[in-house]
Amino acid sequence: MAKSNPGQYSKPGVYVEELSVLPPTVPQAETALPAFLGYTQMAGENAGINLQGVPRRISSMGEYENYFGTAAKEKGIQLNLQQSATGTPTGPIQATIHDPNPKLLYYSLQAFFENGGSSCFVISLGDLDQEPQLKDYQDGLLASTKEARITLLCFPDAVRLLGEKDYYQLMGEAMLQCSQLRSRFLLVDLQSPKADHHETLNQFRNGLSQEEGLGFAAAYYPDVISRLDYAFEPEEVTVNLVDPTGRSNPQTISLKELKDINNALYFQCLSEIQSTLKPVLPPSPFIAGIYARVDGSRGVWKAPANVALQTAQALKANITQREQEQFNVDTVGGKSVNVIRQFPGRGILVWGARTLAGNDNEWRYVPVRRFMIMVESSLREPLERMGFEPNEAKTWIRAKAMTENFFMQLWRSGALQGQSPDEAFFVKCGLGETMTQNDFWEGRMILEMGLAVVKPAEFLILRLTQKMKAP
Repeated sequence: MAKSNPGQYSKPGVYVEELSVLPPTVPQAETALPAFLGYTQMAGENAGINLQGVPRRISSMGEYENYFGTAAKEKGIQLNLQQSATGTPTGPIQATIHDPNPKLLYYSLQAFFENGGSSCFVISLGDLDQEPQLKDYQDGLLASTKEARITLLCFPDAVRLLGEKDYYQLMGEAMLQCSQLRSRFLLVDLQSPKADHHETLNQFRNGLSQEEGLGFAAAYYPDVISRLDYAFEPEEVTVNLVDPTGRSNPQTISLKELKDINNALYFQCLSEIQSTLKPVLPPSPFIAGIYARVDGSRGVWKAPANVALQTAQALKANITQREQEQFNVDTVGGKSVNVIRQFPGRGILVWGARTLAGNDNEWRYVPVRRFMIMVESSLREPLERMGFEPNEAKTWIRAKAMTENFFMQLWRSGALQGQSPDEAFFVKCGLGETMTQNDFWEGRMILEMGLAVVKPAEFLILRLTQKMKAP
């Protein structure tokens, strides 16, 4: 069989023309492609480009290091070591760190990839030695609008670098951007944790005054003690050598000098630093990785909760079930905070899936909002291609069929409720159905749709009764 373009026949024979009767397909949009904004060691110098304020997509830590460098070298690590006059250790080695560097973007990217993230954008706000300013973050937030593929916003070190007022102003502006663009979601960390959990919670709810866009953001608590390793240079680590018998004077040398004196003891000290000193990170980079992991394995409609954090050693605060009630429900402002908890035998789990619109029955849950963001983003481009097509029945039927086909795939994947497609969704388009005669003359094609979105089973209730045997 020969295949030819219609109307181009040059010799006798049989010609086959393939005519498509299927509606255009709608590919599912990416759902877990975060942008990390923070200060970096470099901004593209190794690659011969300037990446400051420019969203750059990366897929590994190797790519990050090539474009943005590594973490800042810690300068406050100390080792206290008791030894005899002969140099033999007489007690345990104690490692401490004073004033660790709060610029955590490098460690945050490690946590993201370890928890299931596969790709993200990085927006460098400047050099690691630069004094943090709210304007740097605001400029980076504005720069993120240049990249339409971003679906999550994450500011992992802003919570440490900015004051409380500036940080919550930034979160409010980011939340407003997500609401206006309707294509991205914000991850919020709680600022300045206090010894009292409720004081931290109240500070957060009072500090975040922005009300618009609460359904486009989710907050998580507490901070996480990671299993990652600090970056440091041996010559910048202080070793205090003390003779407990008092027969020799205390010595202070560097870890590098100790290596020249006692190589075996040097490696013992190195092992102590790596096993006991771990970066403490805000939860947002872990959560961004979990979003990507759950989206890939189950789908964006699955709640990213009851999932274990990877490369997490412990939590900075232990929240009890009773205490979580205050975080999960805010009867006044609805600003729910999702808690991360440690369960014996199960590890450290995300134990909440609410947006900051905790009192909104429609947009209360993270998977519902993120699912609708995915649906809108997926349909936007295919429908835009129909712009300036004739506003007639054929165009309406194509748009309706394309949308129904997309929803049918989602229903079969388990994203929609209902025993049948009719119970799961509806799509309407046409004159007299969704459009008036005035809409028609004004050139408006209106497509109406409804979805029965799956919601998470947040509360599992067991009702037990005791059956009494008749005497």
